[in-house]
Amino acid sequence: MSEADPQIAAEPAPDLPDGEYAIIEMMGHRTYVGRISEVERFGTKMLAIEPLFRDQLLPTVLTTGASIYQLTPCSREVARERQPKSEYSLPASVAAALPPALLPAPDERPEFLNTAVGARCAECGGEFGYCDCVPF
Repeated sequence: MSEADPQIAAEPAPDLPDGEYAIIEMMGHRTYVGRISEVERFGTKMLAIEPLFRDQLLPTVLTTGASIYQLTPCSREVARERQPKSEYSLPASVAAALPPALLPAPDERPEFLNTAVGARCAECGGEFGYCDCVPF
């Protein structure tokens, strides 16, 4: 059993605010992990979800109870462990509204996402992404 190097200490994760946390599975194969509350908007009760990503609560997403497939209440600690690890794990509407500070640096993205539209494949000369050289 090896001991951890005391000079290489992991930064402690910031404390998450108090509140009710849950893992929410919704119609459309979307999963949210974050702080939840019940709110009334537009004359109806709705679920307000503050999705958790990179240890930060993101802007609120509102949804109706009818679109919830499953809701699993959990602690802040479990929510932190189960939060999405990359932007690709977030529902599309949440990923599209990520603050720039939470977006990955270009060198952290998969290479195919850094390829310009209309680029040519180095192996066959075909349009990148539409040839058989790179399996998707």
